[in-house]
Amino acid sequence: MQFELQNKSCLDLFAGTGGLGLEALSRGAEHVTFVEKEKILYKNILKNVTHLGYEKKIQVICSDAFKWLQINKRKFDLIFLDPPYDQLNYKSLLKTIYESGLIREGGKVFLETSKHTELEFSKTQNILKDKTIGDVRLIILQ
Repeated sequence: MQFELQNKSCLDLFAGTGGLGLEALSRGAEHVTFVEKEKILYKNILKNVTHLGYEKKIQVICSDAFKWLQINKRKFDLIFLDPPYDQLNYKSLLKTIYESGLIREGGKVFLETSKHTELEFSKTQNILKDKTIGDVRLIILQ
């Protein structure tokens, strides 16, 4: 991660093990919200956060990402998206995120997907970086 994270509020959507959010905390993020629908992974994130002493800097939510996006009112400086590859409509996901006002002014979206995934971006989604490493495609949007 090459982001300035000091005092930033982050969202780790489709958190999985929580690796991206935990890394953000270790690099100075003020707060991370983890959203993960699988109960076992949700419990693992809670355990890891407690073990690392970040309890006061986090919120861990066990929910489907799309359902949570419909009710969330919080805004974030940085959003990590690492959903299960090719199992969702990325265009719809990005549209929902951008239209919901989820991102603060100047905020960024970090998207990780398969290099084979076809993506379509709107004019409001400024691509800062688009890099492929092996089978993984990393995209940073602002």
